[in-house]
Amino acid sequence: MTTTIHNPANTRHLRQRLLLLVGQGVSLGLMLAFIVVTGMTLMLDTYGAQAVPYVYILVAVLGSLLFFGYGELQRRRPLPTLSLATLGLTTLFLGLTWVGLVWARWQWLAFLVFMSFSLLIQVGFVVIGAQAGRLLDVREIKRYFPRIVSGFVGGFIIGGALVGPITAVNNRPADMLLAATAVALLFCGLILLTNRRHGAVLARSAPTGPERQPPPLRRLLAQRTVVLLLLYQMLSAIATQVFDYMVLAVTGARFADGPTLAAFFGRYTVFLNVTDLLFVLLLAGVLLSRFGLRFGLLANPAVVVGLLAAVIAAGVGGGPASDLFFWLVIATRITDLTVTDGTTRTAINAAYQALPAHERAAVQTAVEGIGVPVALGLTGLILLLFQAIPGLTLVHLAAFTLGVSLLWLLAGGFVYRGYAGGLLQTMRRRALQPAEMRLDDASTFAVVERLLHSDRLTDVRLALDMLTEADHPTLDQQLLRLAASAPEAVSVEALTRIAGRPAAAARPVVAARLADASP
Repeated sequence: MTTTIHNPANTRHLRQRLLLLVGQGVSLGLMLAFIVVTGMTLMLDTYGAQAVPYVYILVAVLGSLLFFGYGELQRRRPLPTLSLATLGLTTLFLGLTWVGLVWARWQWLAFLVFMSFSLLIQVGFVVIGAQAGRLLDVREIKRYFPRIVSGFVGGFIIGGALVGPITAVNNRPADMLLAATAVALLFCGLILLTNRRHGAVLARSAPTGPERQPPPLRRLLAQRTVVLLLLYQMLSAIATQVFDYMVLAVTGARFADGPTLAAFFGRYTVFLNVTDLLFVLLLAGVLLSRFGLRFGLLANPAVVVGLLAAVIAAGVGGGPASDLFFWLVIATRITDLTVTDGTTRTAINAAYQALPAHERAAVQTAVEGIGVPVALGLTGLILLLFQAIPGLTLVHLAAFTLGVSLLWLLAGGFVYRGYAGGLLQTMRRRALQPAEMRLDDASTFAVVERLLHSDRLTDVRLALDMLTEADHPTLDQQLLRLAASAPEAVSVEALTRIAGRPAAAARPVVAARLADASP
């Protein structure tokens, strides 16, 4: 099987593109590690965990407006320009925030720093994911996107390990924002280098054929596939943000001052991301190759459901102040992040490939850039409600999140079922090229088999093109079946393809066909 990146390219070119994308992932992880530790430390030290719901609500409002505007800009500006401008503004924001905290002593900026993490992680993955969607085809995304995620995780590990030394210089957690600013400049440099080397590919909305502009976001949000992806990501985000709140609540109750909190969060970040990296590098690819898209979509909510059941049991048995409850909450958050990075991100990026190429970046922006902030706002309202009702504890919050996770699991099943229908429709519109498909996933191959059993000649031709491009081992068997029992037009097409195949490959097929025809 040959590997292509839209246009035929050798292994050196593929490695070059992967190196740039992985480098961006490392930069994103390193930058966000500094931001999240700074944000959590200053937020808890200044306002406490009870202020977190207000952050989520503000993220919902600002994030939705930000990404709606970003989606509209994607329709009007080329990706290289937009990506570079986005990271340039991020760098400026981080630098000015550091100045405000250290020199002007504006403590309210702690609120803004904590809020920025939730926005910037979405911005970062939208920027990297959009580039990956144009620099890599669907085969390479399924195979190599975990490496990009592992770069992000590796950057987070390095950042967590550097928290202690950076903070120790002046015993000032805000100095980590200066380090984040420097890393953001590095991120800008990598995007600029990527644009210089691959700007022509990045500037196009489709890898082949005429340039097409994506439809408006409101039209995309009316599509069933997009709605399912949006619902899946929103439920995932609600569960994840509740876990973050629970981690902040149990650690805020356990540790008293800022430096102690910073030290704990530094160690926590390192352990979390080492676990994440080991899973991504050693298990994620194997599991996705073995079990496919269904596993990628369902593993995260299924594991979370089991862990939440244990958290609830520990809370009922020993109370939310018990050590067992504390460590199970920490373990649930670590596991959620690990499985998200290892399987869910790759599965979602693969699911986007069922859409026409010119719609993917806009859909990704809508799902991850608008849906996730809205989910954060809903989470904030839910947390405020829990704080307002007397007698409710973190145990009750865990029980609520269990219900959300069950809905998340159900949504994953619908996304998987909708993937096949969306892929079939996209194939029939020829909005997805045969060279972009990878047929080692059961859900994708099932769509090809459906086309092969169609009475429409155009469907059969499309399926045979995909089998030929992939050099699939069942191609000869399918040609023989079609030549023997399909409608006349399809049979002629199959015989024509048999005649055009290399002699060594065609001989057993023709011999078998003649044997079947013998009296």
